[in-house]
Amino acid sequence: MLTLTACVHEPAAPSAAAQPQPTPAPPQESEVQRLPPTVAAPELVTDPEPGTEAGARAFVASFMQARMARDDHRARTQLSAIARDQFEKGEGGLTLTGTTGSGFAGWELVSISSADASSFEARVKVREAPVRGRRGPAFEETLFVGPGPDVEGIQRPWVIRGALRGN
Repeated sequence: MLTLTACVHEPAAPSAAAQPQPTPAPPQESEVQRLPPTVAAPELVTDPEPGTEAGARAFVASFMQARMARDDHRARTQLSAIARDQFEKGEGGLTLTGTTGSGFAGWELVSISSADASSFEARVKVREAPVRGRRGPAFEETLFVGPGPDVEGIQRPWVIRGALRGN
């Protein structure tokens, strides 16, 4: 005797990926994730906007911060060959990171004015570090900033082209 049996084949359940997923609600303000920046110091990676007063201000601030930190290498990388020579020779009393044994205590941007279409003259007031507990003297410098070759001859959107020390 032959017995016939029927085989029933059930279709497989669709996978989770194939099933339509509900659209997530937009995150609420308190749920927005704050991610850390991908670049630790973006000011070192990107140049300030070339040819603009805002760019000149940002570049001068970067240069002066290097000087205040007595970071001779970082400050030098922002100089043209002419400016480097002026600072190395101490022309008119110029010093890149302060006098021997004494650095700078602070600085402020006094004024910035356009010299031509892409260059600026920035006047800064520099305060020397206190000596024997007495407030250090202050003096002004004029920094000529704009596009040009740096000390290695590489064309940059911003360099210190030259500097003058005032009173």
